[in-house]
Amino acid sequence: MNQFQIKEGRGENGTGYPMSDGGELTVFDPSVLCQFVGDDEAIINGFLREYIISADAIGSSISEAIDKKDWQMVGELAHRLKSSSLTVGALLLGELCTSLETACNEAEFEQAMSLAATFSANWTCTMKQIRRHVSTSE
Repeated sequence: MNQFQIKEGRGENGTGYPMSDGGELTVFDPSVLCQFVGDDEAIINGFLREYIISADAIGSSISEAIDKKDWQMVGELAHRLKSSSLTVGALLLGELCTSLETACNEAEFEQAMSLAATFSANWTCTMKQIRRHVSTSE
């Protein structure tokens, strides 16, 4: 099983990131952003709305670069998306971007293609969960 396959749920971990019961990274954990900005829902939702706008644009660009097999561009865009993803709690997507960036930068194109195959599903699932969180907490 690919480490970036999507699974729901949470369990204990020793990594500092929330994990699913099966040991995979959590797709979205809103408590991560609280560590940076506090627990004011209006502020959290403001950050998440900004993330949605940015991640939508970067995610679309990554998908286009993957289709073109432009691995340099994929790596650059993955770099841009990883930190903001990890900061808002989009943990699985952030770690996928980290691995994708590394594979592209190190010219490990077979690894990059394998990771790229999971990008769209992970990005879509992450964005859906964040949008759902924002809409239910307003």
